[in-house]
Amino acid sequence: MEKYPFQITELSEDDGGGFLVTFPDLPGCMSDGDTIEEARQNASEALGDWLAAREKLGKPIPLPSPPIATHEYSGKYVQRLPKSVHAQLANRADREGISLNQLAAAYITAGLASNFVADEILIIDHGQHGRTMRRKKLGQRRKGDF
Repeated sequence: MEKYPFQITELSEDDGGGFLVTFPDLPGCMSDGDTIEEARQNASEALGDWLAAREKLGKPIPLPSPPIATHEYSGKYVQRLPKSVHAQLANRADREGISLNQLAAAYITAGLASNFVADEILIIDHGQHGRTMRRKKLGQRRKGDF
């Protein structure tokens, strides 16, 4: 699992709680768990299954992206916006009860994630009858959807 970069996200209680692990280089490859450790273990299995399924289907396997040197970035940047866009964002942040910075970060993150959305995903079920895999086609995304 160390070969491919991955992201661990804490899930809200509305989403079932626990932690979600995604692999930005591998569209649709993800797993979850009640704890970070369980999520990482499940993700390691999901990664192996995802790679095996791609190989079996004769599809190319993406190379891992190079590590990002985060020490070179402060996490701060300045963005100029039209006044109307600034007003819309400020109103939305106010309705959501969050800061403008939090809203902008959420939108940017969603936009980055949308670049990794696949047209199909591999679903791995760790159910009572053992592990099963199936492919699911995703609906057509419209321009501007996140």
